[in-house]
Amino acid sequence: MSQAQKVFESIKDRKYAVIPDEKGLKSKLDDILTGGLKNLHMVADFDHTLSRFSRNGERQPTIHSLVDRAEVVPEKIRQKLKDLFNEYYPIEQSMTMGHEEIWQEMLNWWTKAHNAIVEAGLTEADIPSIADGIRDKEYFRPGIEDMINICRKHQVHILVLSAGISDVIEAVFKKLDLWHPEVMRVVSNRMIFDKEQGGRLVEFGPLVHVYNKSEHALAATNLEGEETKNVILLGDSPHDLDMAKDEEHGAILKIAFLNKQVDARLEQYKSAGWDVILLEDPGLDIVVDVLKAVD
Repeated sequence: MSQAQKVFESIKDRKYAVIPDEKGLKSKLDDILTGGLKNLHMVADFDHTLSRFSRNGERQPTIHSLVDRAEVVPEKIRQKLKDLFNEYYPIEQSMTMGHEEIWQEMLNWWTKAHNAIVEAGLTEADIPSIADGIRDKEYFRPGIEDMINICRKHQVHILVLSAGISDVIEAVFKKLDLWHPEVMRVVSNRMIFDKEQGGRLVEFGPLVHVYNKSEHALAATNLEGEETKNVILLGDSPHDLDMAKDEEHGAILKIAFLNKQVDARLEQYKSAGWDVILLEDPGLDIVVDVLKAVD
């Protein structure tokens, strides 16, 4: 039995793993294992992909919700951000609205949220305290350290492409001793601070939201370590599939975490193009197994 076949069988044996196209998955595993780690990089969403969806029955905070809860953010701004979430999150999750309509609403949401965060008067020195909303490494899916360590050892670059906030994502990684910039890079909404105003947040960089990640992924492909042929892509939304385009790479192993509304969404995920769909909020063991097999 080939190594690719062994990895395929180990994935298939997991009861929480759904494989829409077994032949296609075998082919991609074979291509990735044959190509080796020197021809591989990773692209991953952050919220509820690298981080867990829930813990002890409680939903884990997203990066934006860490800001919503942070004590350094005035109560008035925290309430405004929560109101925006309650207004726009159901639209983001809609299965009936059209793509263009949702895209425009997401643009409105993120613009209003970022304006509110700027209004909060944060400084660069406040960012680590926002990350303090995360207690420990259990915030991430089990296996995150093994995945990062293998990537560090073999210079497999990890591009985290998120609709969150770059500065807070990096602060969370740093707080938990998981930040290794030699192989890790975050492309997300970047805060811009003005040193002449005491490091005060004055604006955000180019807007990244769930519907335009492909544009930012394209802009990142020419940077060191991310031009390699094959890709392991991790996401929790059908829109995350756009983080790497088939025509721009060799084999793209697409792994989805279907965190909620499984009965309503499973068929949508199966037809969207995912190679493996993971249920029950599992760890990153399948990713680690693939990396070890390539090694």
